[in-house]
Amino acid sequence: MKADVGTARGEVEIAGRDAASIEARATADAVAEHDRIVTAAKEDAARIVRNAEGELERARMSARAALREEFVRKALESARTAAAARVDATINSQLVGTTIDTVERERAGALN
Repeated sequence: MKADVGTARGEVEIAGRDAASIEARATADAVAEHDRIVTAAKEDAARIVRNAEGELERARMSARAALREEFVRKALESARTAAAARVDATINSQLVGTTIDTVERERAGALN
């Protein structure tokens, strides 16, 4: 009977060491899995931020282009209104004639 008790104590000791070993492996595996998950999450977050920055820059460029187009449209509209108020038929005829003469001279110079 004493031999059985000694054997049982030995088996309990071995089981305790096995349990500690299993616990240590499980802890190491959990830490490694945690690290993998955190690394993957950080990579995903960095990718999302890069994509968002790219979208923001594209939106800025689009807004700048729209603003530039609106500015040019309003400037042309204002210039047309101002020109119509300042230019009568006589001045318009002179401007057209001068422009045609200039284009013809430039064309003749380009052909020579």
